[in-house]
Amino acid sequence: MKTQITLINTRLNQNSQKYYMKKLLLIPLLTLLCSCSVNTPKAELQHKSFREAKLNMVEIFREMDNPRTLYCGCNIKFPKRGGYMPDPESCGYHSDRYAKNAKRIEAEHIMPAWEFGHKRRCWVKGHRRNCEHNDAEFQAMHADLHNLYPAIGEVNSDRNNYSFTDSLSDDNYHKDFISGKKVRNHSRHKVRGYGQCEMVIDRSKEEAMPPVRARGIIARAYLYMSSRYNIELEKDKKHLFQKWDKMYAPDKNECLRNSRVRQIQGHDNPFVSRQCHY
Repeated sequence: MKTQITLINTRLNQNSQKYYMKKLLLIPLLTLLCSCSVNTPKAELQHKSFREAKLNMVEIFREMDNPRTLYCGCNIKFPKRGGYMPDPESCGYHSDRYAKNAKRIEAEHIMPAWEFGHKRRCWVKGHRRNCEHNDAEFQAMHADLHNLYPAIGEVNSDRNNYSFTDSLSDDNYHKDFISGKKVRNHSRHKVRGYGQCEMVIDRSKEEAMPPVRARGIIARAYLYMSSRYNIELEKDKKHLFQKWDKMYAPDKNECLRNSRVRQIQGHDNPFVSRQCHY
């Protein structure tokens, strides 16, 4: 009887040892996982909301040297009450329509939310608002500062989801623009201009031709979004953005913006970083 009890105790001890050995082996693995979580930037763990991103934009552009709006290149002012606003006179901006919309800055999604969202299940079920509340990846794309840039509200609205191009075939418009004549009303001729602002939007073709100044920024935002979120670009569109990326290198402000976004989000836009030498 004593022999049986001893044998049982021995087996119990062996099983206990195996159990605790397994627990001990898990400790290094758990430690590694914890250390990885600690070293991961907070912004990578929990992405900023679109509202937070817009607030961050104000502070980022406040640090820049003579910051300007994306499409029209208007100076950006920072009133004491907070936020920012465009200075239309600094770029010859003129509008016959939305005076209120023309006097405010909006956060422009360079790659529109429709472009990266309309095929997602959340969009099919409830469009953009549903995605903002129920799709974590969409929320990350929607609030990604590398794809956001200040633009005059009216231009942001007019640009809509239109594709970018480097040529529009309305020769008469360009003759008027070059000669300094008043830009024709887009509701009749379907071409939209904004005084001396060089942004051109053609509603009939659903295309927008940005000024040379903005093309590099636009290209690198599109290439970044495509790469980071696995968004396939049409062949012609990708070729256009690769061409703009090579032709129009980032300036000091674009490099500074990229650096500040990296500090906030935890990652940079490599299409900008590899060309920055400031």
